[in-house]
Amino acid sequence: MCVENQSNTNDSILLEKVFDAGANTIWSEMKKLRGQAPEQKDNMRKRWVWELIQNASDCIPKGGQVNINICLRDDRILEFTHDGVPFTYENLIDLITQISSKQSDTEEKTGKFGTGFISTHLLSEKVKINGVFKQNENTYKNLNFILDRSGNSYQDVRSKIKETLNFIECLKQDETKIIEKPNEIGTTFFYNASSSQETKEAIEVGLEELRTTIPFVIALNKSIQSITCNGEKYEIIKCHEELSGEYELIEIRNPYGEPYNVLIKEHNGVYIALLVERMSNYQFRILPFQKNTPKLFCKFPLIGTEDFSFPVILNCSKFEVEKDRNAIHEGNKENIDFLNIAIKLYAALINDANQNKWEDIYNLCFVSRNSSSSIQKKLHEVIEKRFEQLPIVDVNLNGEYCGRTSLKVMKNGELINQVLV
Repeated sequence: MCVENQSNTNDSILLEKVFDAGANTIWSEMKKLRGQAPEQKDNMRKRWVWELIQNASDCIPKGGQVNINICLRDDRILEFTHDGVPFTYENLIDLITQISSKQSDTEEKTGKFGTGFISTHLLSEKVKINGVFKQNENTYKNLNFILDRSGNSYQDVRSKIKETLNFIECLKQDETKIIEKPNEIGTTFFYNASSSQETKEAIEVGLEELRTTIPFVIALNKSIQSITCNGEKYEIIKCHEELSGEYELIEIRNPYGEPYNVLIKEHNGVYIALLVERMSNYQFRILPFQKNTPKLFCKFPLIGTEDFSFPVILNCSKFEVEKDRNAIHEGNKENIDFLNIAIKLYAALINDANQNKWEDIYNLCFVSRNSSSSIQKKLHEVIEKRFEQLPIVDVNLNGEYCGRTSLKVMKNGELINQVLV
């Protein structure tokens, strides 16, 4: 009897520690969210949509894919829906406490319901969630609750965590909530889109960020079958192997016109990606890089890396990233190894582009200079050496096409004698 009482006491202490840990995390993150400087808040406006999509992509059934739908209804409610697997008890604990259990040394660095989810509260501090709770292998229940982060003190936050967890415990006992066809019900997050002008601006910025970056997200995440935003559907149409299988060309449906063509080259889990226009079998035109697109991806864009010193998209799901997912740990040895692989991929890409006479190759040569980062400064120097010697610039003299020359020749003013036909 004494042993049982001691066990109950220990469980109670442990539960209180969970409340404390969750409240500390949420209160700290909410204060940071509310008190951000304008430039930091701008990053959050771009980030919230990717946090929701990333969480949805973690909900795929085994061997399957997820479909995502984002809809702004009458400028009042933003609905985010996916058809992935239902919530488990562990998922709900992660979401309610923001103490994510998805961490290990070997898995990819995406994670589900980590603190990044709090960025979505920039839209609304209260989020309505509808879906399905998988209580066990044979029992599924209708789930409908409010995730409330509106507390104005640590104790407020702690109390709301306890209330929500108590709701989940009551749901486990409620036999009236059992449903027979859980696969017919998706998971939906509802955000109040009209609570403030700031909310409206955040939604507008986030959805514009989605439209800009979505081709790369779809191409780099095979777990996502489609993303539909206000009726505009993006999905993979075809995948092709190019140049003896050394590249993958992915056609993605573009609601506004011609499909996006994303060209990808990969080695050991490191990917580089760019937008191209297909001219013929092995002929491409390199399209300009969108200025406001993040350069680094950890499957999803790292908002804040728009000026990273690399000329195309660089993706690695094993990057060690900053907590706010706005950079990588540049001094991390594994990250440096990934960057070295990316340099080799880039060198092969620009050599192939040159040898196969692709058009507008100069679009592969725009690299931001970052003098404050020794790693990026070195990266810039190495990349510049890769492209400045190659004849990649079309030259016209007196109205006549004369062939191609290198950027180094143009810099040195030796154009006439050095043109390579």
